[in-house]
Amino acid sequence: MDQRSDLMLYPADDLRVVTPELMSVRTLSRLIDVSEKTIWDWIYRNRKHPSPDPLPYHKLGGLVRFKLKDVMAWIDRRQIRVSSNAA
Repeated sequence: MDQRSDLMLYPADDLRVVTPELMSVRTLSRLIDVSEKTIWDWIYRNRKHPSPDPLPYHKLGGLVRFKLKDVMAWIDRRQIRVSSNAA
C-alpha cells in the first residue's frame, strides 16, 4: 500500500466486513471509483433540484458521511435494464 492511500483494497465480497459503518467522501470515492467532485455534485444537485431518490448521506455537524450499503442500493436502483427486444 502506498503512502498516500489510507484505504486497503479488498475483494468486493469482503467490503461489508472491512469498511467502516460511516465513511467520508474520499473513502467512498475510492470504493466506487468516482471522483470526490462527482460525489459532491450528486449531493448539491439534489439540493438545487430535489429528487425523489437522492444520494443517501448523513450530516454530522459539518461532516458528510455515507453508509456503503445505502449508496450501493442507490447505485443499483440506477441500473439500466436493456430490453431483449432491442436490435
